[in-house]
Amino acid sequence: EIQLPEFALFDAVSTHDLEIVNLILDYNCKPSFINLKKPKGTALFVAARNKDLDIVKRLLSLKGIDPSLKNAQNENILTLAIKNCDFDLIELIFNFYGDHIQYKSQFVFDALLLLSHNINNNQDNKLNWKIVKKLFENKYIDPNYCDSSTFLYKACFYNEIDVVESLLKLDRIDVNMYEVESYYTPLMISIDKNYTKFHG
Repeated sequence: EIQLPEFALFDAVSTHDLEIVNLILDYNCKPSFINLKKPKGTALFVAARNKDLDIVKRLLSLKGIDPSLKNAQNENILTLAIKNCDFDLIELIFNFYGDHIQYKSQFVFDALLLLSHNINNNQDNKLNWKIVKKLFENKYIDPNYCDSSTFLYKACFYNEIDVVESLLKLDRIDVNMYEVESYYTPLMISIDKNYTKFHG
């Protein structure tokens, strides 16, 4: 039996070559091996960071793979996808978890926290708003997540009309949640800013 080096999967992933990755996995695909972590993350995280989606798909197909594992910077592959506005990776993650994403509350919470932070600091980045729409298409992700305000409030505040319309179509949206400092609801901030599209 061949004894692979401890970090052989990382070396294989760093080649960007799926055939080499498969060769390593033929010898060892145990959860303890495929979920091994370095400070930069797991082999899956490295493949995702490299945007090697074929390798990501292959690793996600392995029994026992854990995409929620974090690196030393407290990132997982969903926060990485949001940071890089990588819609293909978001789709792969959603497909991997399916309905079970409802049980990954911390995994999702970390992603929503990062997205909220990104919008607060760079509200003009249209890709962030596209991610908002993408995430909340998933029926198991709570659109009423609130740090100091909900995403509906932020969308009203920044006059992101298509995002507002998209969020208002969700039957689980709570339009009465208010911003914690002003106590303004999304409708109130729209009126205050005279965004007639939302209230008139």
